[in-house]
Amino acid sequence: MSEPSQAAPALDLEGLGKPKGVPVPVMIGATLSALIVGGVLGGVVLSGGEQAKAAPPASASTPAPPPASSAPPAPPPKSLVELAIEGDKSAFDKLEAKPLHERTGAETIALIRGDLALKRKQLEELARKTELVEAFGRSEDTQGKFMAAVKDPPQATTTLEILAGLPGPIGPDYLYKVYKMRGRYEETRQLALDLLHSKDVYEKASDALKVVLDMYQELRKDEKDCAKMLKLLVRAQADADTRAFSPIAALNSKRGCGDNKLEDCWACLRSGEGKEALAEAVNLARKNKAPF
Repeated sequence: MSEPSQAAPALDLEGLGKPKGVPVPVMIGATLSALIVGGVLGGVVLSGGEQAKAAPPASASTPAPPPASSAPPAPPPKSLVELAIEGDKSAFDKLEAKPLHERTGAETIALIRGDLALKRKQLEELARKTELVEAFGRSEDTQGKFMAAVKDPPQATTTLEILAGLPGPIGPDYLYKVYKMRGRYEETRQLALDLLHSKDVYEKASDALKVVLDMYQELRKDEKDCAKMLKLLVRAQADADTRAFSPIAALNSKRGCGDNKLEDCWACLRSGEGKEALAEAVNLARKNKAPF
């Protein structure tokens, strides 16, 4: 007996072309989401591309930083000649040790200049100690060293410069000692006097020395002023020391004025107040010893 035949399933016309097992609304949502995401990504890419085209390269818009400045090269070491000229004792000794016929002309000159530089350093050391202790500067030994240097023509100007720079009255006292020294030192003596009358040095001088300098200045004038000299003698009554003897002695002369130079230039000092002031200034000068 034969089995009955099964009927063929009916065709689902509405489901043709549709994915199996995926609801239609879900399919539509997924498709829309993909389109939106794609559009956003595309916009980002496009905008980024436009910005990349609009913005110039970093190298074109931002200048490169300048190269770091290099430190200046170190100066070359000084030669033996240069060091000797500056008063470097070691360099000076090395040059001096060379035999005369083996030295160059520059080395020979360097020894002369170096010697002066070394001597200046010694004088500056004396001045430094004098600034610390004035009694050191007034000692016999220090006086001897300063005066020996000022009598040496190559050192004279340097020595006067150092003496003029000493603080207080000791510098002017030394300069006056130089001015009064004996011998053929006319230029040195004149420079010492010029320094004494310079503003800054004169201000440091003691009252006793100022009186002497002012009296000498009046004595040198062509037109003598006896009244002014009398005022200086009144000052000398309080401050004079033995340095005042020399200008006071010049006041004793009763000649030197008038057409024939036979008239007394200081007639106001021969009697009364003038005679008394002159006598008292002499007595005080005898009593007070000069610093040097």
